[in-house]
Amino acid sequence: MALIGFVVLAALVLVVSFAFMAALQRHMDLEPSWYGLMVLGSATVVASWLVVMGVLSVHSALFLPEQMSESALRTRYDVVFILTFLLGVSLEAFKSYAVKVFDTRFNRGDWTLYGLAVGAGAGLIQAMWYLGSRVWTVLAGLDEVGASDWWLLLRCALVIVMEAVLAAVVMYQTARDNRWEAVWWFGAAHGLVLMLPTFVALVPGMETSHMWTGSGFAALVTAGAGLLLWRWVKIQGWPT
Repeated sequence: MALIGFVVLAALVLVVSFAFMAALQRHMDLEPSWYGLMVLGSATVVASWLVVMGVLSVHSALFLPEQMSESALRTRYDVVFILTFLLGVSLEAFKSYAVKVFDTRFNRGDWTLYGLAVGAGAGLIQAMWYLGSRVWTVLAGLDEVGASDWWLLLRCALVIVMEAVLAAVVMYQTARDNRWEAVWWFGAAHGLVLMLPTFVALVPGMETSHMWTGSGFAALVTAGAGLLLWRWVKIQGWPT
């Protein structure tokens, strides 16, 4: 019964998220390119991982012993920093260029909205990967549904929202010619959301707490970024 519930909820997280973006596209009468931007958002995740893997390969060749077990690598703070904090910053950088790369005709006033689509696409592909791999593992009989899986559902839902909100905020500032300041600050916030739960899991006695702490950090960053965007729009208006 737990397996059926998890599979159904995992599908709902993905379907409801995409349905919301589709409803927004119809409600605001946006061009079909809205969906193209979501696909491009997925590509930014791949590009970010390639950058991180490249940096990690160079770092490993220069500073890590030739023979290290996987468990030892997971406890290296420098490796964790590259795989999490650097990933967050690079992802926000790639997302900030996605709208302009896709179509240079977009008006600056629309960049925030189209950034939302790019971010949602980035979040959806991550949620599909995490939930899909977990569902496959459970269906294959390699593991059973546990308490952490329910936190995984919440975490993936929050990842989609966080990616969308952060991309919208960065694109708002990009439209005001503050791209790299926004990429650094909000990329750093993104990186911390990824990094802190991993560090928490390395603390003795807190090995299984990374999932709910990650959800909490993601919720805080999302709410903070959303409030900042609301305040900027209220005070400064939309970029033109």
